[in-house]
Amino acid sequence: MKVENKQILIEIYEETFRKVCNDPHFTLKLNDRNLASINNFLKLLDKDYKGSIGRNFIIEFIIFQFVRLIPRSTKFGRGVIRFNWVIGPKAIKYWKERRENYIYWNSQFKVKYGLELTQFESVRDPDEFKKAERTRFKNNEYQVLHCYENNLYSMRSKECLFCKFKADCIEIHNMEKINEAFIKQSEDNERI
Repeated sequence: MKVENKQILIEIYEETFRKVCNDPHFTLKLNDRNLASINNFLKLLDKDYKGSIGRNFIIEFIIFQFVRLIPRSTKFGRGVIRFNWVIGPKAIKYWKERRENYIYWNSQFKVKYGLELTQFESVRDPDEFKKAERTRFKNNEYQVLHCYENNLYSMRSKECLFCKFKADCIEIHNMEKINEAFIKQSEDNERI
């Protein structure tokens, strides 16, 4: 768990809360409870994503939680978002079960509230990130589509070798190779 991720998490949460809840002076109270929640959250994520967490991941995670929580009515009122709801174990569960359309809803949310948070950075360990992404929809109907859209298939990957959809991925991979060869041959024929 990196200390910088703790600061990034606090910064992104505060900025998002300020814009969404129209409270320009909001500051997260760094009491023992919130600090313990932050530490537990980052430890849980580090366990699942093994060092591939950075600014972009935290932004998308927090925005996803706000998108999920804003329309809900709770005993605290409609649109009330408590910090531990955004980074608690249930939030991580919802994140792991999210569908691909979250990207669309996150981007719409950012536009609606004028959130300009994204600063691209390189992934610290792309292999660990891909490993985590391969298992996100494990044994689920979305797994093949997710792996295909994100180019996650690898003949050398342990996750792919033991995946129940391996045959589908191999077929897709082979079809792509055939298509690439056909396109290359067509381009070569056009030059002649």
